[in-house]
Amino acid sequence: MADIEDRRHWHLDKKVNLSHMVATLGLAFALFTWANTVERRIDANSLGIIHSKELVELENRNVKAAVNRVVAKVDQVNDKLDKLIEANTSYPTRGK
Repeated sequence: MADIEDRRHWHLDKKVNLSHMVATLGLAFALFTWANTVERRIDANSLGIIHSKELVELENRNVKAAVNRVVAKVDQVNDKLDKLIEANTSYPTRGK
């Protein structure tokens, strides 16, 4: 009976199986490979983000320049309308 109770308890053995060593080394290699690919993907993404940021800044400058050109044209049209209005008000208008 004491023999059955001894089998139920945990015990540690000083021996290490070759299959455990191979599995552990394989797992360590797989972990290293995975971490290496993740690092490469992170580097590629950071370069892509930097490139996208530069493109957005360039587009912002282009949009600001286009807005400034539109504002200048609107100011020109406004000045021309003011001149036309002033020219028409100097003539007497025909009333009813």
